[in-house]
Order: sequence, then C-alpha cells, then structure tokens
Amino acid sequence: MPIVTVTLPEQISDSAKASISEEIVNLTSRLLNKREQVTVVKFVAGHADFFNLGKRPKGTFPFDVEIKITTGTNNESEKVEWIESTWKVMNNYFKTGDSFPCYISIIEVEGNNWGFNGITQYNRTLANQK
Repeated sequence: MPIVTVTLPEQISDSAKASISEEIVNLTSRLLNKREQVTVVKFVAGHADFFNLGKRPKGTFPFDVEIKITTGTNNESEKVEWIESTWKVMNNYFKTGDSFPCYISIIEVEGNNWGFNGITQYNRTLANQK
C-alpha cells in the first residue's frame, strides 16, 4: 500500500501525470512487489520556492519523489533498484540530469502506524496469516 508523492515546482499536464503515475506504479509493483490496486501516486505542484535552494539553473525542472512503505517489506537491493529506476523515469520526463539535486526517498513506516480503510498494515498482515 505504498503512497508515492511527486513534488514539482509547477503544474504539469494531466497526460504527463497519468504517464508518470503509470510508470511509477508499474515499477513499484515489479521491483518492490507492491499491489498496483493499492498504490497511490499523488502530485504536489507549485512549490517553486522550495526548489530555489542552491540557485536552480535556468531551464531545469527539479523534482522530489517520496514513497512510504511498510518497514521490513523490502530488502536493500530492491530499494536501491527502485530509486535508480524512479530516477530514470523522472529524468526521462524532465531532463534534469545532474544540473540540480533531485531527491528520491523511501520512507519506511511501522505497520502499526499506518494503514488504509481503517485497518493498519499490522492488523492486515495478521488477518492474512489466519
């Protein structure tokens, strides 16, 4: 049940959002073994001031991507591959290259501290073991 937040300095088209979402959901399913049906990708745009740190070069389109997953559900190599693959997807769209630091983070949340539809991931795991 990952939640992926893509933060951008300005709005992008709905078609670009749809394409990026589809690619991120696919690689999250393939690399982190997360179910596509419960993977959420949300876009936060219009935070240009946030990206002015370090004097962003003109013409660059920086981004920040964070994913929340349940602690202990993925190993280090899976997480490294997800970060590398997400960088490739995002850089393909925005061509940022090495002109500005674009961060991709994996935030691990304990299963008893989050869930969806009123059920924590911890309780969901217990129910699936019965």
